[in-house]
Amino acid sequence: MPPKGTAPAVPSSDKLKEHKDKHDAKKEEHREQVGIRRQGSVQLREDWAKAAPAKRRPLKSKGKGKGKGGKGKGKGRMDAIKRVEARVQWKRMESLKAEFPPKLRKPKFGNVKNVKPDSKGLNFYLKCVSCDAIDTKGDEKEWNAVLGDETGIVKFRLRSQEHADLCKPGADLRVQNARVRMIKGDNPNSGFIHVIVDKWAVLKAAEGTDNHKFEVEKSKDVSSVEYEMVQA
Repeated sequence: MPPKGTAPAVPSSDKLKEHKDKHDAKKEEHREQVGIRRQGSVQLREDWAKAAPAKRRPLKSKGKGKGKGGKGKGKGRMDAIKRVEARVQWKRMESLKAEFPPKLRKPKFGNVKNVKPDSKGLNFYLKCVSCDAIDTKGDEKEWNAVLGDETGIVKFRLRSQEHADLCKPGADLRVQNARVRMIKGDNPNSGFIHVIVDKWAVLKAAEGTDNHKFEVEKSKDVSSVEYEMVQA
């Protein structure tokens, strides 16, 4: 039997070209969208890597291939998951630190006899022996205060009027986190121990405590010992 109907007409060259152009345009659009998604994925992984702590960031996979035991896309996905988990753990630790701050340690108080030229973080219970203003160049005022305990006395170089007002003869004082500064004498190559109370230190009255039941040993003056200044 002869076929029913007639075969479709062969499209013209213009229609073929138009169809090909539409097909190529759609392929190009699809290729651009894939590139944009791939670039966004790469940027997302980089952001995760930067946000995670450096010490917990896993190494990037350099292998190729697929499969359960191989390297490649599966490995990269697992690395990204590990980085996110590390970031969550890091955030959790930060919140715990804020919720449970470290406990402050009680200061350990020492004796004047143990003060050395390189001493710092000094804590004392002391009595004031004397406090006198010294001549200085310029408008800044300074005082030399002699403070001591049952083991000896040491000079304090004060620059605060408030500290000088506290240092009255017989006053009970508490010193924390002070440090030594070597003061040069007549010999420029030597120096004497002076204790200073800077902005990180504390000098306060400590009346009514049992830690001041002592007589000051005035015969042992730590600041009277001359030390040779070592040039760095």
